[in-house]
Amino acid sequence: KEKLLSELGIQLAEKRESAAKNLTRSVEKELKELSMSNVQLGAHFDYPADDEGFILFRKKRMKATPTGLGTLEFLFSPNQGEELRPLAKIASGGELSRVMLALKSILNDQDTVPVMIFDEVDTGIGGRVAEKVGTKLQKVASTKQVFCITHLPQIAGMGSSHFRVEKEVKGKRTRSTIRQLEHEERVEELARMSSGETITEASLEHAREMLKPTSAG
Repeated sequence: KEKLLSELGIQLAEKRESAAKNLTRSVEKELKELSMSNVQLGAHFDYPADDEGFILFRKKRMKATPTGLGTLEFLFSPNQGEELRPLAKIASGGELSRVMLALKSILNDQDTVPVMIFDEVDTGIGGRVAEKVGTKLQKVASTKQVFCITHLPQIAGMGSSHFRVEKEVKGKRTRSTIRQLEHEERVEELARMSSGETITEASLEHAREMLKPTSAG
């Protein structure tokens, strides 16, 4: 039994390392399409030695665990010239959202999580990149329920539903309200997101164009 467990544990560790290389390359490619052109992603495997272990892997004895051999930590560098560091410790909220979006785009069919929430996924982007983010969110939303908090009309216009969140002060209390927008309200809201408080006929027409693919779907 120990021999079989040892063989299976080593096979799993080697397959994980191979899969991690392919995954990090794929995620890097997705992130570069999301306006993170200098991003680097890596995977660090740690195999702590244990003299009481019966598995010999890379000249070290170690114990088997319910999750296999060793541990894995993803490393991240958002800017050129910066060293890879633990993703969970250095990535900002917007960067984490885009990493998650990239992962979900790649693993959409294998993921069993039914609901995804993206906040700050549009930080520091606009124009064509925002459209790409919206397209990837739509892809994830084809099989998942996706909630996205955004200030960009290119992203908001791709949603199947649009909710507006507002704050108002009554007396000494601040209250937040949320309301789903009807089609014409969406047009006005997208126009406002595009051009500010002064809504022009051109911005309204542009908003209608943004909603056409959503209406068709």
